[in-house]
Amino acid sequence: MLPARRREFFFEIDFASAAIGRQSFEFAFTRQGFRREIAPARTFGFFEEAEQLRAAGYGRGADLTNTLVVKADALMNPGLQRFEDEFVRHKILDAIGDLALAGAPLLARFEGRRSSHALNNQLLRTLFSDPANYELAAA
Repeated sequence: MLPARRREFFFEIDFASAAIGRQSFEFAFTRQGFRREIAPARTFGFFEEAEQLRAAGYGRGADLTNTLVVKADALMNPGLQRFEDEFVRHKILDAIGDLALAGAPLLARFEGRRSSHALNNQLLRTLFSDPANYELAAA
């Protein structure tokens, strides 16, 4: 997280599967941009992990009609894909949601590289663990 005058996001992913590979995306938050560029990005998962996730209580509503499913090096349902780089866009969507747990928009630049919900949560915990790390802006 870096200081910034506006909400900015950069994310980079790198998966072994050729269906995803290495992707990066940069996004300066605006409501219109969010609706157009980020919100439509579907979640994704790996076919090989589906049973394990369901057994742990996750992904119960996920199926081939609403989730991009990667099996080995192929996307099982390519007709659902809305963007060529949809996987990294969805990771930005995740980060926006994770950072919303701060309770107010963070005027900062988020840079995620292989980040996860747990890591994003730890980022917020560290940020707010010391008042010297941030300042509250007037509304």
